[in-house]
Amino acid sequence: MGGGGTASASHCPKEEERVSSRRTHQVRSTGTRKRWSLVLIVAAAALAAPATIGPLLPDADAADVTVEDWEKSWDRQLEAAAKKYDSLAKKCDKNGLERTGSMVRRHALRYLPEDPELRATFGYEKRDGKWVVTNEIVRDRLKALIDDEDPNDPKFQKRLKSTHDGVAKLFQGLAARADKAAKDAAVSKDEAVKAMVDQWKELAERAWTLCIESAPPESKYADTGHKALGHPKFGGKYIWPEYLDHVKHRKDVKLAGESIAAKDDYEVGAVESEGVIIAAGFSPQGMKSKHTTVNTTHGADHAKRLCMWAERAMDDMIMRYGFPDTVKERHGLRKHDILQEGENEFRQYLEKGAKTPTARVDFLLKNGIHATGPDGEPGTRVAAAGLGASADDIVIHNTGHALTRAAMHLAASDLGPQIGHDPNAIEPWLSETITSDMSRRLTAEVLWRCISFGRYGNDLPPRPGTDVWIDLARRQVMVDDDVNLKDLWKKAEMNDLDGPSTVKGYALFQFLFEEDSAKAQKFVWHALAHGTPAAVVAVYGEWLGAAEPGEPDPEAGRSIFMTPAYEDAMDELDRRYRRWIIKSHE
Repeated sequence: MGGGGTASASHCPKEEERVSSRRTHQVRSTGTRKRWSLVLIVAAAALAAPATIGPLLPDADAADVTVEDWEKSWDRQLEAAAKKYDSLAKKCDKNGLERTGSMVRRHALRYLPEDPELRATFGYEKRDGKWVVTNEIVRDRLKALIDDEDPNDPKFQKRLKSTHDGVAKLFQGLAARADKAAKDAAVSKDEAVKAMVDQWKELAERAWTLCIESAPPESKYADTGHKALGHPKFGGKYIWPEYLDHVKHRKDVKLAGESIAAKDDYEVGAVESEGVIIAAGFSPQGMKSKHTTVNTTHGADHAKRLCMWAERAMDDMIMRYGFPDTVKERHGLRKHDILQEGENEFRQYLEKGAKTPTARVDFLLKNGIHATGPDGEPGTRVAAAGLGASADDIVIHNTGHALTRAAMHLAASDLGPQIGHDPNAIEPWLSETITSDMSRRLTAEVLWRCISFGRYGNDLPPRPGTDVWIDLARRQVMVDDDVNLKDLWKKAEMNDLDGPSTVKGYALFQFLFEEDSAKAQKFVWHALAHGTPAAVVAVYGEWLGAAEPGEPDPEAGRSIFMTPAYEDAMDELDRRYRRWIIKSHE
């Protein structure tokens, strides 16, 4: 599968490892609940403290309140907001919940991003005016603690929501005071005071913005802020005006995906099964559409269903990414051998049918890999998948990778060679993003992928009407743990990807297509042919204010793209992406 030649199900560990993991988690959860009972008792007093450090503003008439007073109070409120999160984080640390404490403390960085002590906690150091991670040991240790705790504990989530509310309330107070000062100034007879109206309005907007961004989902503080700023509603929810078109486009894309997912006018007929699956001793049912053959031990109806999913996947990719219709011919006829769920049949297929060495099969199963391409039969994928959505998704996923590779060759031929870029290599993040984007649009979930999420995929419980992957990506930005695009691009192997990297790629695609779908299609086309950095500058250079990249150095290989011009362009794209995911997904 895309680059690595294998696909991993979301249930990556072996069955016995999964059972062991569940048992371990049950034990840990009990301990977590006990610890949290103590945390909530101990933390109650600290979190019930007054909302401000010092008085909000002097008790005086509007005419006596200066902008300087307000700015001083703003600084105090930033400190107060950070202190609220730090207080909760310290209680987590004290009771052995270090990973949870780290996640909570990261929220403080949004309010005190230049605090050296806080930055050092996360392994940052300032170099050349930028905060960079210099202590990988600290960074990795904090990330490694993810399996030891349960941040979804209901009591903890309640306390965290309360903290978010408390922080939002801080800035609501400042915003309301600036609004009043603006109104009072507008009717003042003092010309000097009247001249301050616009400045007070700007301060109010600053405070309302942070109030909205600090508030938890469905918070009254967010609604109050949106209403105060005169923002429109769409689908019963307030929307930042600059992202109204994004939200409308989001709905249109969802409906388009559902339409293709329901398409069933493909010609599918029975065929005689042959090849590895027969040599392995199975008696499958074979069905064939124009571009796909499916052999499965699940029966004819299921084989037909899977053929149609493969055809739908190709139609969706052509619609979404603007690939030419000729990509289907370049894709050719692909074959999927789908077995009943289970390691025994997977082993039988590979060892007896494909003559795969036992050591190789042992490696695949040990690593939870239940799909691969059998040796000696190019264009065939075999997977142990269940009857329902799991089998559907593996066919969609494999079709996505195959069509992406076909599109890469067409793009490279269309745009010509690029110095330093391997025309036969698809960047892992790009390949996995395309397939994940397509799967979620067609089926609303991604059950098969080429990387393992670990517990990361379950960090957020699904909420009706929400995209869990977007929730995860948004949280990464909220707690200053986003994966930079230039770091994402550097991941040269599929095994280098992880949960945060995958959801970042997926979320970035949503942003680009919502911003301008035609440009996003050009970006995908250029990225397939010339790589991500070159595509960013070629397609979005003017929009991002990117400098000319200069002549590439043919001796530098992949590193030719990591010039200041390319780095600045990708950093600016990340900045715009982060603003979008915070503001358009409340």
